[in-house]
Amino acid sequence: MNARGIFGVFLAILAASWLIAALSCSHKNSATPAGTSGIDSAEISTGLDDALGELAALETPAWADDALLERLKSALASALVAKFATEGRAISKAPIGVAGKVADLSFNPGGGTVTWSYRNTGDYDLSGEVSIADITPIAMHYLAKVETGMESDYVGWLDFDGNREVGIPDVTAIALWYLNSVAVYEILTGDALGGEFVKIGEAEYPTEPAFPVRFSFAVPEEAASYVAVRPLGADGSQGEMSEPVRVKHFTAPPPPAYLTASQDAPGKIILTWVKSQDATGYKIYRDILNTPLAYAGDVDYWEDLDVPDFEYHVYRVKAVNPAGESDFSQPATGLQGELPPPAPPQITGVVPVSGVEGKSVVFNAELTGDLPLAYLWYFGEAAEPYASTDKSPSVTLGARGTYDCSLMVNNPYGVQVFDFTLSVLRDGINPPPVAVFTANKTEGTMPLAVTFNPAASFDPDGTIVKY
Repeated sequence: MNARGIFGVFLAILAASWLIAALSCSHKNSATPAGTSGIDSAEISTGLDDALGELAALETPAWADDALLERLKSALASALVAKFATEGRAISKAPIGVAGKVADLSFNPGGGTVTWSYRNTGDYDLSGEVSIADITPIAMHYLAKVETGMESDYVGWLDFDGNREVGIPDVTAIALWYLNSVAVYEILTGDALGGEFVKIGEAEYPTEPAFPVRFSFAVPEEAASYVAVRPLGADGSQGEMSEPVRVKHFTAPPPPAYLTASQDAPGKIILTWVKSQDATGYKIYRDILNTPLAYAGDVDYWEDLDVPDFEYHVYRVKAVNPAGESDFSQPATGLQGELPPPAPPQITGVVPVSGVEGKSVVFNAELTGDLPLAYLWYFGEAAEPYASTDKSPSVTLGARGTYDCSLMVNNPYGVQVFDFTLSVLRDGINPPPVAVFTANKTEGTMPLAVTFNPAASFDPDGTIVKY
């Protein structure tokens, strides 16, 4: 027996099993569900035997592989049996929740229109209704890979299970939302989020759709502050309303806050700010206040790539929306010039280099270098703790003596180790100063003029007062 014959037997067994189960249960299973009174159930509902009969009658397109289509039919039949076992009948209705709620509604202030994308999970052939025929696109694109997101890639539209490949599990969506339909979108308007929204127009589903199915609606003057859209099924049932978008502004926005201007690279200054409430765009000003330099959309940064000279420039920004524009932001100054070369750390000294045993001291380094800087102090037996990564560590000095210590500082551009001698003194004793000097000449013919420099001399616990 070939694959088609096996599948026919499988469908007959499934249909018979369902009919026997239906006869053994109460008559409630075949009735139209509550809440659909006044609707012709013969036109908008389907039982399992009708669905399986339609599936069995689906012809294999000339381009399709018979065996593959039979596998898809078998998977869909199993999913339909599971669906009808809990729901009794499939009712034609608008999709609700994530299956049909519009997620990308947006408003274009320039054109005065709202736009959105069609959403009806399982409607793979874009007919406006989830039906048996939706397995055909799965067969056509079987094993195709998803390269981009669902909103722009038709293969992604077919990838219900999210594994980024079109496959047999994707027929599950057809069964889950079987007969869901979108015949028209209602356009609704209201003055407050969470308040009442009323209908101001509608957009019909196209007769010859092409992916992606997009809708556009010109917002009329009588619209209130917000607009939303909601799908209606072929039976007139309502789906879930989208999140509203604001289409009217009755007051101008406040100016943007915390404007900054910083040089990112030679020839480029970046402006950043905190967005203003209800702003739809921003005007950028540089030095001259009567003419904007540029217009930016609903963003919180802008790049000035056309700075004319190596000078300081003062920037200001205004927030705008259809109701007007804000005052100027606080100014920010940016310098267009050559960036200095990266600076590795350079340590010139540490303080103190002496202290009294048992006493607490705080060490600091005299250094230069670009941030961030990382520190590693090593005191050994001279102090507790014996090491620290703090910038200015506080330690307790140990026993009297002279110790070799070190400080290592690094940043992304280099590292330096600075060795120093730490003298720990006995409490109450005034040690003598230590004389250290250098000479500019150490040899020569007499008479020889020599200059001595005692700058390296030090007093372990005080200041040298005389040489």
